[in-house]
Amino acid sequence: DRILKNHPSDHNAQFYRAMCYHHLLDYNRSINLLTPVANDPNNPFMEDAMFYLAQSYANTGNRTPAINLYNNIIQNNNNFRKQAKEELRRIEGGK
Repeated sequence: DRILKNHPSDHNAQFYRAMCYHHLLDYNRSINLLTPVANDPNNPFMEDAMFYLAQSYANTGNRTPAINLYNNIIQNNNNFRKQAKEELRRIEGGK
């Protein structure tokens, strides 16, 4: 938080702060913090943020945004494409 207070646009701090909450299972806070990163094409963590945002949604039971994000990852050939396919299959019941 101190780094972001002094450097609010620090991409590393933004992403890793969100990931801390993700790993603490505080998915709602993770969603709030990952959303702007996932929506910023200039952020080097955008692809990572999209995947973990989808996971956070899935872990809170919000299937629709998770499915939409996983499909977006797959369609855009994101680095997390393989994992997104696996997660999408799991969410949709093994289809």
